[in-house]
Amino acid sequence: MLADLAMACEVGAERNAKGYPVSWIVCKLHLDADDGGIPINCLPGSASQHDNRGGDPAAATSDERIDHPAS
Repeated sequence: MLADLAMACEVGAERNAKGYPVSWIVCKLHLDADDGGIPINCLPGSASQHDNRGGDPAAATSDERIDHPAS
C-alpha cells in the first residue's frame, strides 16, 4: 500500500483578482491517533489524492505498532 501512495508535494500558481501572481506548495499529512488523541503514525501525501489512499496505509501500519490488550 505504501508503494502506491503519492508522496510528492504539488505546486500551483495563478493570478489573484488584482492581477498579482500567487503561488503555493501543498502537501497533505495523514495522522493516525489513539482514542486519547496521541499520534501513533503519520504519512505525507500528495494533496490531490483522496484521503482513503493515505488513511488506509497509516491505519494498517499503526495496527502493527500497537500492543492491543487482551479482553
